[in-house]
Amino acid sequence: MAQAQVEGGTLSASLSEARAGAEVSLTATPEEGYKFNDVWTVTNAETSDPINVEDGKFTMPAANVTVSGSFSKIDYTILKTTSERGSFVAKKGDTTVETAQFGDEITLVATPNEGYELKSWTVVDSEETAVEVFDNKFTMPASKVTVSATFNSTASYTVSFSVNGNVTTGETYKESEKIVFPADPEISGVTFMGWITNEIVGTQAEAPAFVETSSAVMGTEDLTYYAVFASQGTEIVSQEIGQTLAYDTWTYSGSTTNKSSYRLFHSNSYIESAEFDLSTLTKVVVYGGTFGGDSYNKLTIGDGTNTWKSVTVSGSSQTGVNTYTDGTPLNGTGKLRITSNSGTASSNGVRISKVVIYVGVYGYTDYCTNVVTLTSVAVSGTPTKTEYTVGEAFDPTGLTVTGTYSDGNTAAITEGISWNYTPATFTESGSKTVSVTATVKSVASAAYDVVVTVNADKLTAPANLKCTEKTESSLTFTWDAVDKASDYQVSTDGGTTYSSTQNATTYTWTGLTANTSYTLYVKAIGDGTNYTDSKATSAEDTTTAGSSSGEGSGEKVPYSIVFKTGSNTNSTISEKTTVSTVVSDDSKNYITSFTSKCSKAYYASTNGVKLGSGSATGTLEFNLADVVKNNVVSIKVETAKYSSDTGTITMYNGSTQLKSGIAPADGYTHEFTSPTKVESLKFVTSDKRAYISKITITVAN
Repeated sequence: MAQAQVEGGTLSASLSEARAGAEVSLTATPEEGYKFNDVWTVTNAETSDPINVEDGKFTMPAANVTVSGSFSKIDYTILKTTSERGSFVAKKGDTTVETAQFGDEITLVATPNEGYELKSWTVVDSEETAVEVFDNKFTMPASKVTVSATFNSTASYTVSFSVNGNVTTGETYKESEKIVFPADPEISGVTFMGWITNEIVGTQAEAPAFVETSSAVMGTEDLTYYAVFASQGTEIVSQEIGQTLAYDTWTYSGSTTNKSSYRLFHSNSYIESAEFDLSTLTKVVVYGGTFGGDSYNKLTIGDGTNTWKSVTVSGSSQTGVNTYTDGTPLNGTGKLRITSNSGTASSNGVRISKVVIYVGVYGYTDYCTNVVTLTSVAVSGTPTKTEYTVGEAFDPTGLTVTGTYSDGNTAAITEGISWNYTPATFTESGSKTVSVTATVKSVASAAYDVVVTVNADKLTAPANLKCTEKTESSLTFTWDAVDKASDYQVSTDGGTTYSSTQNATTYTWTGLTANTSYTLYVKAIGDGTNYTDSKATSAEDTTTAGSSSGEGSGEKVPYSIVFKTGSNTNSTISEKTTVSTVVSDDSKNYITSFTSKCSKAYYASTNGVKLGSGSATGTLEFNLADVVKNNVVSIKVETAKYSSDTGTITMYNGSTQLKSGIAPADGYTHEFTSPTKVESLKFVTSDKRAYISKITITVAN
């Protein structure tokens, strides 16, 4: 190839030497700002004859040739944008020009209209690339340019700030000057949200478009900015926090591999956020996926010690969206850590390109520029309930609360009311006046009096009425005490007449016929003023059978074996229970011997003899003396519960079971259908411990 450098460019031929008849291609390469003039001159060096050139090609003669061509500078257009505020011209030297050549220095001369001044120049080339303008001059690029002049008004304009209807006139500014905003205003009960340029009439549910105060500049007219306030809502919404953990801008640690557009996290490596209130965390979005296989997908999200949630990513794209919510709450201010639990080398793990964190915040409502405040509260009307019973609490439902506001309007208030009333609970019957006040947003009403009627309360009927002891001629009934009762009355004639028990919760009905059913009625008696008598409750039971003729007939005599605490209190050896066989009435021994010799079977205690231990059941077994073992008609065993133990007692006559499931708290009376011989008695606990304090054996003499 042959080349020649000429002004404005380079001329070249495809061959530097050629045989006659060969085709030679010519190429012209202009320098920046030049163009080829599209004329080639090829001359036979021996004859000076011209050689024909077509499409940049010629045929080589049998002689040397001379090739020539030329370039010229390009005139580029200077386009000007028009403005109603002024005009300008472009000059090269002292000459106004509409075009210029590459490298020319162009001076811009502006002529503002009256009331305006030049602010700035903008010059861009054909590719919309900015061309630097300095001191009203620029260097012409190798393309056309578009020149714009910005003219600003020379007038000054005033900025005012309106806060809850109070307008403050601020500074004056010229067009395009940056506006300085005051400190954020505060009004109790609402939150300042930002500034807007149009007043809000009333309130609106959605936030308006706020002014970006950091970039706000003056226009060509006076401005008023309005402060916007809003009330905090009751619902928590998720909001993205101001930190996004993105590729190569995040903090990470552990074994990772850089993959240019994402990072591959191997096992125990992690990304960590800046500190924030971790207790507000509601959602984490991880942009990533698996790498090296679907099993490399496990992450732990937490604070490095406590886990918010263990998760898996899906898919294999580094930009896959994985959203996680409903984690176990974290506490305090700290850094959120997303830890990979997968991968051991650069060939596998979890790939992540970005993590976005969301926290829960209370939303806002009732956006306004004029905050209407509550100035007073009043209570009126009649409550729905005006009749009460002693012991009931006052109910303000039905009363009307009316609020008066700073704009002069009034409205009924139905939410956020804190009531206070005296008395709160009625303790006496009669006509009562209740003093009522209502407080809304720390504004309390004047006292409002409500008159109600309070009736006496009806006592509840005695519960758990039952026969606890019986003979052939008597029945003893007991019942639970009734709160507020001043006495109890019983009826033995079906509820026709009643008699007082002198406030006792037990009644023994005597003079009855053997083996006959009787029904006792009991009611609680009120004070006659605040509490009225209860309804009657009843219980039925049957007296024992009378004595029969022959052996064992005659008078029934009870013998009591009372287990008392001896000098060796809490001894676990039966022989040391020195007074366990003493009877309370005549000090006779009715126990001839103890059969059970287990050292932990029983021992004397304050509630009687204790069977069992904290880890084992217990047995009390003994033989009866002749005086109490023949013609036995009933055996009453009085027992007591040990602490929280829940076991029961089973009673035996020798090897014959008389009764199982005896509750220690209740005791038991066993009635024989006919006089029976009882050689020995045995008591066994089903689980752990129980007390036996007294055994009454009734025999027919």
